[in-house]
Amino acid sequence: MKSDWSKETLDDVLSLLWKMIAGAATPSTFEWQKVLEFNTGRVSSKGLNQQIINVIQQFSKIINREPIPEMPSSFSDTKGTRSVAQAEKTWAYLVLQAMARLTGDTDLFQDTQSLLFLCAIHYLLPQLKSQRLLAEHDCLLNALYMHTILVWREQPSHEFYLQSLIMDYLEEGGKRLELLQASLRLTPVEDHSFLTKVQALWSDLLDRGDYKSAEELLLYVYRYSPQSSLDEIKEMFYDTQRSMTANRD
Repeated sequence: MKSDWSKETLDDVLSLLWKMIAGAATPSTFEWQKVLEFNTGRVSSKGLNQQIINVIQQFSKIINREPIPEMPSSFSDTKGTRSVAQAEKTWAYLVLQAMARLTGDTDLFQDTQSLLFLCAIHYLLPQLKSQRLLAEHDCLLNALYMHTILVWREQPSHEFYLQSLIMDYLEEGGKRLELLQASLRLTPVEDHSFLTKVQALWSDLLDRGDYKSAEELLLYVYRYSPQSSLDEIKEMFYDTQRSMTANRD
């Protein structure tokens, strides 16, 4: 549920990420690492860290980012705005692997980055847009897209799924559908995320009124899904039937 994502959720995830790296971080040596510190949520008096922005800027120049907006040439003069501080901290964590080499339990760290990604999609991007902080909004979008490639290129099923969330936010229904289909094809049926991806694709097909494709999807996955998933797939199939009947009426 999108309502599950809030300022408090975002702060909790940012705090957790800092706890995971605080012991190895040296912000006194590397100025950009001060952005990562979990504090009162203020942008440095020097403004946004340009080193991190430059990394995102350079990446955006070499990838095909359509329909991601171009990186902004300037940013808001709002050092005291909490949303700007949250945005800077969020994009710094999303592209951290381009700034530093991570050691230890990197899988857990990446999973926590995925939680941050969801917070950004469902809470922070709409918040920035509503406050007319459009430069920060567009920079964060570029960082989100960069994160999918930088961190998940060796796990394309997750890479495509995260990209589908970006396309959903941008209301690019066709691109989202293609990415969901690609993600599902690459996800083993025993993976914990398999049913989630089936539900996402099925829901999109229903929204488009493509009941035939929704049925075919469910019939296909039913044959290969584990026993624990079958009841839920059956219920989705019955929901599809009900939607078809209601649409005819």
